[in-house]
Amino acid sequence: MPPLISVVVATLNEERHIGRILDQMLAQEAVDGDIEILVADGGSSDRTREIVASYASGGKVRLVENLKRHQVYGFNLALRAARGSMVCLIGGHASFPSNYLARCMAVKRRTGAANVGGVIRHQGDGPIGEAIALAMTSPIGVGNAKFRLARREQPCDSVMGLFCDRRIFDEIGYFNESSIVNQDGEFNYRLRAAGYTVLVSPEIECTYFVRPSITALGRQYYRYGYYRRWTEVQHPGSVPWRVYAPPLLLATLAASAALIAAGHYAAGLAVPVLYAGVLIAAASDGLRRSKKLAVALLEPLAAATMHLAFGAGWIHGLLVHRKPSPAGQPSTAFTPL
Repeated sequence: MPPLISVVVATLNEERHIGRILDQMLAQEAVDGDIEILVADGGSSDRTREIVASYASGGKVRLVENLKRHQVYGFNLALRAARGSMVCLIGGHASFPSNYLARCMAVKRRTGAANVGGVIRHQGDGPIGEAIALAMTSPIGVGNAKFRLARREQPCDSVMGLFCDRRIFDEIGYFNESSIVNQDGEFNYRLRAAGYTVLVSPEIECTYFVRPSITALGRQYYRYGYYRRWTEVQHPGSVPWRVYAPPLLLATLAASAALIAAGHYAAGLAVPVLYAGVLIAAASDGLRRSKKLAVALLEPLAAATMHLAFGAGWIHGLLVHRKPSPAGQPSTAFTPL
């Protein structure tokens, strides 16, 4: 009997994207099985809920109330309500081709991996959006993040979204609700720790719409850093090496400033000069890939924002996060920016 695939998306004020996502999922081609779509909404104040309701009459789309707003709660609520034997989590700021589910299923069956995902294409509006998209697809910006850069099929530490058997959640647990951000990274770590494979495949593609401004990008990456540190507190040794580069950069820049203030100019300028060289390389990368001078000049700003905001968030987490309480909650409450 063909499987039922439960597609889960968490929303909060996604009127700009949700209609397109529902259309794309309902128009999936060559899928071996049927689909249902669960939209876990965190109390949207725009037209998101109205748009979802307009699709619900077809019987394949359901709205799930997420009173706690954050997507991790919505994911868990929708997963518990899902009827499918296969589960696909997708993002609200993304776009998917008509063969997305079919390719996920084909890669999973061919490889036997527990969770499969694709390589993300990044898209932004205007010079700033284009620069952010380029920074997110450059080793200068994101290190060795395979789900952003991979050109061949390979195991990885995490993927965007999720495509796996429903039973996996009964075996290793649902998303950790103390991880408001990086819940997917934490879940994939537990998956790999249980002996399963997380796989990224260029055969699977999706498009992610980046933040529209440098300020929004900074807030995003500050949260990433803060909660990545929380994941590491819960699971020591769980994070890849690239996570440590931004806080190390921030710490060495602060030390450089102290050396310069003390009059040790040669020693103090060494790291800033080296980092300036990295940012010049980012500008060169932007010009090569975009052929636009404005975008090339903005890519170093986007990359530096990602580095410094992530580093600041991670250091904040280092200072406040402690071992989980018996309830599994962080020792210090934090309202995401």
